[in-house]
Amino acid sequence: MDALLHKRHGFAAEHELRLLKFDEAHYKALVPKDASVSELPEHICVDWVLSDVIDEIFVSPYADENYEELVRHAIRAKDPKLADRVALSVLHERRFPPRF
Repeated sequence: MDALLHKRHGFAAEHELRLLKFDEAHYKALVPKDASVSELPEHICVDWVLSDVIDEIFVSPYADENYEELVRHAIRAKDPKLADRVALSVLHERRFPPRF
């Protein structure tokens, strides 16, 4: 899981926070039974106000319009103050359509 949780130095300026949710049964099926893997705590509680720590939320450039709307809806439901901070990645052609 290192690739999911470690950032390359070239992207350090993004000050990105990554949250990972995984299916424990699926994870255990992937890890060999004899592997020495320490147990993780079931929950880690972080006391924070999301709108105080999030400047922007970027939707993947691979997301379709339906997924983008689901993200926007979920963010609005969690904290309406964050709704205007959701943006489609600049890498997505819907944001900057190709010019011919």
